Amino acid sequence: MGGLDNRMRALIGAVIMLAVAAAAVAMRQEVGDNVTGSDPSVVSISAIGKGAFYELLEDLDVPVDVDRGRGGALGKQSDDLRIITGRPVTAENRIFVASRMVGDRLIVILPKWDVVDDPFRAGWVAEATGMEVDDVVSMLRMVVSDGKIVRPASPISWTVNELGFSPTLTQPQLFASTQARPVLGSDDGMLIGEVAYGGRRIWVVADPDFVANHGLHRGSNAALAVAMIEAMAPAGGQVVFDLAVQETVEPLSLTQLLFEFPTAIVTIQTAIVLLLLLWAITGSFGTRYELPRPLQSGSAALIGNMSALLILGGHFRDMLARYAQATVRDVAHRLHAPAGLDRAARDAWLERVADARGVSRNLERLNHDLNRTADPRARPDARRTIDVAAAFHQWRQEMIRGPRDDR
Repeated sequence: MGGLDNRMRALIGAVIMLAVAAAAVAMRQEVGDNVTGSDPSVVSISAIGKGAFYELLEDLDVPVDVDRGRGGALGKQSDDLRIITGRPVTAENRIFVASRMVGDRLIVILPKWDVVDDPFRAGWVAEATGMEVDDVVSMLRMVVSDGKIVRPASPISWTVNELGFSPTLTQPQLFASTQARPVLGSDDGMLIGEVAYGGRRIWVVADPDFVANHGLHRGSNAALAVAMIEAMAPAGGQVVFDLAVQETVEPLSLTQLLFEFPTAIVTIQTAIVLLLLLWAITGSFGTRYELPRPLQSGSAALIGNMSALLILGGHFRDMLARYAQATVRDVAHRLHAPAGLDRAARDAWLERVADARGVSRNLERLNHDLNRTADPRARPDARRTIDVAAAFHQWRQEMIRGPRDDR
């Protein structure tokens, strides 16, 4: 191996310095800036997010801000209206949630939906089902000890409405408590209730839908949301949406940065480059030998290698099940299946559409073949798994584009 000239040495040295600097910056990057469809906060564009509510207040020149709690201390409290977007409370995060419920004015928005993120579109919701009542109650009882969740089946007639606007809600969620005074409520329970502790005012919002992205535009929901803020926000103060998470990222020491995973990988790579550099500048030695042929490039070789690894690890059954679920969900979305259907009703709806379109594949038969591949008593068969996956793909193409003869 021959020696390196000064320009090559300078280039290698610059690459090493950039790698170390990139690792340091990456480990300092705070967590929490990326949102998903399951995030109900004001930074989420998903159906259950509150991003549109935040932008509405900004457009109305209402002073708004977010508090991520990364500094470890809360900002001023007496002049703020703090809004907590509720999540289920557990034994592990109870103390943390209680520590965020501070200030003279507080709005606590209870959770309502359990959602599944859309695997095909980042930040979107694929499915939403009603959250377990006990999970909602866990957040409610951080404010009122006798709180109960009510989900009435019949239309609601509002008997108390201090804000002057009636919400438009689907599957409304209310709460009942002897410790709260109704601000907006019916005989079944309260949508908004006030709890007073000394000089503090706390409003509990039972149903988040009228301030969520999917519901803010319906009926008088936007007007009701703004009226709620106007009734609670102190003069000269601002509205602060609390986005703090329980886990805090502690600054890393130099030892941790260099020798703990994953940055230890960069340290090892840097050491290897330094050794290679030292070897290169000491001159060549030994006899030359032919280098092995490079690995094949291209998408076909990459896909082949990935398939071999999946088969070797025995994971193709799980991959097939996830692919089938995602495919059926995507077809239902593209064909505008009615909202709120469970899996059986959705599949039945798709079968009717398939019959109407003359699709050659039968979803019930496909699911039967899928279940046979998942039978633990059956011997894993990679070829059979690939055939089932191809059948689901062909069914999807015919459902969306029509039978091959009609294209």
